[in-house]
Parts: sequence; structure tokens; C-alpha cells
Amino acid sequence: MPAESRLSRMQTKKVISGSKEGYDAELALLREKHAETEERIKRLVESLSVASDTSAKYVMEQIDALHQESETQQLRLAELEALTEQSRMLHQEFAFHQGMIESFASAVDSATLEEKRRLLRTIVKKVVWDGKNAYVYLFAEDGEADLPPIDQPMYPLGEDSE
Repeated sequence: MPAESRLSRMQTKKVISGSKEGYDAELALLREKHAETEERIKRLVESLSVASDTSAKYVMEQIDALHQESETQQLRLAELEALTEQSRMLHQEFAFHQGMIESFASAVDSATLEEKRRLLRTIVKKVVWDGKNAYVYLFAEDGEADLPPIDQPMYPLGEDSE
């Protein structure tokens, strides 16, 4: 595998992992803050039983403010958990595609000439040579492929080239 490809793959993996680590750290910190906020609300509610009418009013205001903060924290927690899950899924998808590409590369390396030709025919729609440049048209553009049957022998014919 070329060094540039390996470097690009490592950089992509690092970005994915870096995002996940950042989400995990923020998630842990936010969970801790949320637990502290809930504990403060609990202590304030307990203090209401011994508070006078005047101080109860202020305690209730504090409870309301902390409740609002707690709801904001819960929303952010849900958002971070979704991002963490998305990052985890992206990491798995990246690993799957990496494995597929590596397996494809090794399969191509060990393929016979005829198998390589068949593979190219499944990917390349046509190649046009204008005398100076070659233009390769892939099937991915329109999603259609007119493939020969697998059991049909593939021999290069004069009509294969355009």
C-alpha cells in the first residue's frame, strides 16, 4: 500500500477517533456537572422544609434556575450521546470499508489476467482516447452496468477497444 494512502487513512482515522474522544470527555464532564446540579436542587428542596416564607421564595427561585440549568444539561447530554453513537458507528463503518479495500487490493493482486479484465469491465464503462488524453468513464455515474454472464469466457476482442 502506498505511503500516501496509508497516511491519509491514518489521518482520517485520527479525526474520527479524536472526535469520539472529545465527545467522551465532554460527556463525562457534563454528566458530572448534571449530577452536581441535581444534588444542589435536592439540598434546596430539603431546605424548604425549615425555611421561612421570605427565604422560601428565594430558595424556590434558585430551584427554578437550577431546574432550567438541569434541563439544558439533559438536552446537551442527549445530543452528545447521539454524537458519540454516531461517531462509534462511523468508526465501525470506516473499519469495515478499510477491510473491504484491503481485501479487494489483495484479491486484485492475486487475480489472473482474465479475472482482472473482468473486474475492469465491471467498473469501467468505456475508455475514450482523443489522441492525446485517455478519458475513463465509470459505471458509478449512472449506476447501470451491462455485465456479461459470469460463466462466459472473457477474451480480448478487437471490438473491446474504442
